[in-house]
Amino acid sequence: MNKLPQTSEKLQLRLDRSVLHMTLNDPKFGNALSEDLVEELIRVLTALRDNEEIAAVVVRGAGKVFCAGGNLKGFAEKYHGDNADLPQLKHEIASANWQAGREIFNGFNRLPQTVIMVVEGAAMGGGVGLACCNDVMITSRDCKFSTTETSLGLIPAQIASFIVQRI
Repeated sequence: MNKLPQTSEKLQLRLDRSVLHMTLNDPKFGNALSEDLVEELIRVLTALRDNEEIAAVVVRGAGKVFCAGGNLKGFAEKYHGDNADLPQLKHEIASANWQAGREIFNGFNRLPQTVIMVVEGAAMGGGVGLACCNDVMITSRDCKFSTTETSLGLIPAQIASFIVQRI
């Protein structure tokens, strides 16, 4: 059995019998898929693959947003400084986040455990893709979904297959 990583600042983990509760925990930034959060998710998904003691995984976001998608602004600032022009860098940002997104979306989608996404508030961009990588989705009445990358002129190509699969 792969041992689960410890709870981190950005990803809280709680094991209740055979159910792993995962909370995306960066509400100040809409639980955006930052580089740190992505690394944590990949570590947990890797540990879950062969873990027969965990039967279900419940994923939710802290605060009022399930997941705001990729942290595009954070990526732009990391690689291009504080004066990064997000619209000009959109294709570079999209391609750099492609691999990490693919690992997360496919990772959740292929888990042997039952995956339950609890979507409260908003799911935007990659957050919509993440929400769709489930066996069961539970939403709040005020839940909203938005493919916000289209406002940057990007097609939500990476998440489209997961959206269609869930629809």
